[in-house]
Amino acid sequence: MKENKWRIIKTMQLLFLICVFVLLSTQAAVADTHSNQSLNVVIIGGSTLDVTDGWNWTAANVMGSTGGGYLPVTGPVGELGDFNFTPMESSDVSAANLAVFDTAVLNVSSAGMAGTTSTLTVSQKTDLVAFVGAGKKLIIYDSESPPVDYNWLPYPFTTSNPGAMGAQGTLTIVEENTLSSNNPADPHFVNAVDLSNNTDAVGDMNVMTTYDPNWFLDMTGTNYLGVTGPVHTYAEYSTGGPNKGLMIYNGLDQDYQWFSNANLRKIWVQELQQPFNPSNLPGSTPVVDVITNTPGRIVGWGGYNNTSFFNFNILSNGKYPVGTFYYSDRAKGLNVWSNVITHLMVSPDKKKAAFKGNVKIGGVAGYKFVVYVDDNGNPGINDKFRINIYDPSNALFYSSNGTLFTGNIQIYP
Repeated sequence: MKENKWRIIKTMQLLFLICVFVLLSTQAAVADTHSNQSLNVVIIGGSTLDVTDGWNWTAANVMGSTGGGYLPVTGPVGELGDFNFTPMESSDVSAANLAVFDTAVLNVSSAGMAGTTSTLTVSQKTDLVAFVGAGKKLIIYDSESPPVDYNWLPYPFTTSNPGAMGAQGTLTIVEENTLSSNNPADPHFVNAVDLSNNTDAVGDMNVMTTYDPNWFLDMTGTNYLGVTGPVHTYAEYSTGGPNKGLMIYNGLDQDYQWFSNANLRKIWVQELQQPFNPSNLPGSTPVVDVITNTPGRIVGWGGYNNTSFFNFNILSNGKYPVGTFYYSDRAKGLNVWSNVITHLMVSPDKKKAAFKGNVKIGGVAGYKFVVYVDDNGNPGINDKFRINIYDPSNALFYSSNGTLFTGNIQIYP
């Protein structure tokens, strides 16, 4: 009798916990409205919007080319009800057609975009960049898409794309801001543990694998392929003058929008609620901070711009890189030497590499450098070199890049 009673109690407790989980995962994603948030939003990817359940595969807000979920467009005031959504075919993208909107959502995974940006012409891509540069907002989604060409963006990047694996992963909120927060008491709180353990948003996510220091981290994570990188990032961009637009990249898989996951919905809502021109986002962590260690060896020497010269020799077993790095910009009187190499990352095709380290500048400790190199074959005059140096407050102190006019960069496994 006692045993049966105990089983009944445990069953009731389990049912209660299930009900709580369902309630938490489907509750309204009301966050915190802001002045200067989005209002008139165009979603690029089709001629219609799915305002019900996200199963209209040709709608602009549905990931119809990949089956990777959808972006809901209806909700209460104070949430999705605050925005005016309009669909747009990719063929209709133009400066004139974009002019009436303050926010453009590029749904790369839509049926209309077909999982690629090659559906856009060069002039259309130019118009999108100019749209942001004039002080507006661009949000990019590529849920479950294959690798996408983002070289047309002012700050290009590449990604690791596992596809539709139905997998779990690890998600970390890096920066406390108005896009997300780790603090449950903050109205911008996003439950990263729920997304990691109870959805495939993280395991199937696309993460950045090449980094431009103008992108800043909101979230990072490790996907099904074991690749760790930025998945939710932002960058401000201006084409001149007082206006400063905002770009947001979201590589999370959106499948669980179909199941009303509150955290995926909240991220989407907060992207729209995010102010822009200016964004007032802190920009505390450039994406370059997520370079991870891989085995490999890189050797290089040379010069570019007629005033900048370098020499490095770095080896890593995947955990502990060792080596030396020297860099000189004669025009600016900058000389850098370091034997404190903290990270070395080599791309699988052995054509790109990046390394990080610590250095003193002017006798002051606390400076960090990040170097990116491209090995484009021998004799090396097409190889590329980029360096960013950050001061002790993590602000960008120095940046330079160029194609070698002398020297050679070699990347080994």
